[in-house]
Order: sequence, then structure tokens, then C-alpha cells
Amino acid sequence: MSGFLKRANDAPLTPELLAGAMEAIADMPDLDRRDMTARMLRVIRFLDEAEVGDARQDLGLAINFRLEALARLTAEGGLRGFRYAGVEKGSDWLHADVVRAATEVPLHERDDGAVFDAAEFHDRLLAIAQTLGNA
Repeated sequence: MSGFLKRANDAPLTPELLAGAMEAIADMPDLDRRDMTARMLRVIRFLDEAEVGDARQDLGLAINFRLEALARLTAEGGLRGFRYAGVEKGSDWLHADVVRAATEVPLHERDDGAVFDAAEFHDRLLAIAQTLGNA
């Protein structure tokens, strides 16, 4: 595992910070959201506003890698039932339990970047998901 991925796994990322970063990115204009540099600058500003101090760099890595891994998991069909279509293409809403699982499940390295093990992620997600409704 690369040193950067280890730092991302060890970062003190909370579901609230990850969700806040996701909202900050979602609030960006569409063209800026598509630009990796613009997204990272927005995450850095968000972390500065959240006053995370010395953990900013590692939290930025964690947010970037975990969002990348979530995007791959989504593209590979791993979040069925926990994702809600947004108004704009590419702006889907994720269930809060997905965000929590994304902060708790370790990242793994694959040739194309950071990923979650799909089975591990699914197991953790089901373990923390609340049952809603009555049978």
C-alpha cells in the first residue's frame, strides 16, 4: 500500500466531514465540479472552514481517495438501494449510512487507484444500516 493511501486510511475522517466535503463539492458550478484541481481547492477551503488544524493534509487525502473509491463502487453497481438519483446527471444523493461506511471501511490499492473491497463495504453498510418500515 502506498504511503499516501496509508495516510488516508489513518486520517481522522468523520462522516460529518466527508458529507460536508461532498456538499461543498456539490455546491460548485458544474464545470468546476468536473475539474480535479477545483474540487481539491474547494475541499481544502472546506477543511480550513472546519478548523481541522494539522490534520488538513491527511483529511484532504482521505476525502479525495474515499470519494474516488465511492465513485468506482457506484460505477461497478455496488450501491444499489442506497443511492438516490439527483436532478443533474452525476449529482446523485447517497444514504447517510453509505457516507458512514465510506469513513470506516479501509481503502485498498488497485492499478487504477483507490478502491473499497465491494464485499467488505457491503457487509459494513448492512451492519450499520437501520431497518426502515414494517413487514
